[in-house]
Amino acid sequence: MCLLAQIFESPYCVFFLQPAIFYDHFYDFGIHDMITELIEARRRAGIHCRSSIKIFHANNEGYVSQVGDALVLKLGQFDWNPSKENQLEGSWQKFVDKGPDYQVWLRQ
Repeated sequence: MCLLAQIFESPYCVFFLQPAIFYDHFYDFGIHDMITELIEARRRAGIHCRSSIKIFHANNEGYVSQVGDALVLKLGQFDWNPSKENQLEGSWQKFVDKGPDYQVWLRQ
């Protein structure tokens, strides 16, 4: 599930500015709600094919990146949130929380 979250938040994995979604993945694999949440996060954050990516953390513990100006994605089981990062200004609200798998924050 972490990989799916990372793919959906990557601006480079797009098909006409949105990820390509196979019918069976959306309806038959039991991940419809997760895909819908991640698509909504992309839409609210305004992610497009030219959105920037800034990586804050990438090692065997997990991964954290900011996509565009309004979305932060954390993968992995370590303690992190946008308020701990000096380079992330503003107010952030957790939009998706899948526990140890991944979290998505949106700028308020």
